[in-house]
Amino acid sequence: MRWLFCSVGWGHNYATTKPDGLLWAGTTEEEAGFDEETTREARDEIGAALVTMLPAMADAQVVHQTACLRPVASDGLLLLGRVPGFDSVYMATGAGRKGILLGPAMGRAVADLILTGKSPLALEAFSPARFARTTG
Repeated sequence: MRWLFCSVGWGHNYATTKPDGLLWAGTTEEEAGFDEETTREARDEIGAALVTMLPAMADAQVVHQTACLRPVASDGLLLLGRVPGFDSVYMATGAGRKGILLGPAMGRAVADLILTGKSPLALEAFSPARFARTTG
């Protein structure tokens, strides 16, 4: 069987075909801490968005539901760079649901910092130092 890739977006929602023959849909963003339990509310929100994007999916059945943790800093910005107080600890996180998209560029930026001590990108706004606690 041949597989046809298709992806549709609507606001912060998406639907995309996968090689397993299923249509995957998402996504919600909520303050859940480290709770990975799925919720009926999230499923219903995603389902409503899916039907808005693709009305023909009104009778679709949910085969599987997941809840994923997508870290975001409290100020909404990425965390890229050396961790204050540790010479060999670097962070590349905080992209939330866009981590899969931004991950390669984030990794490259931090790799440049590790290997050369600098990055061709302006990373100051993303420094983990902005959350460093001072003593005294």
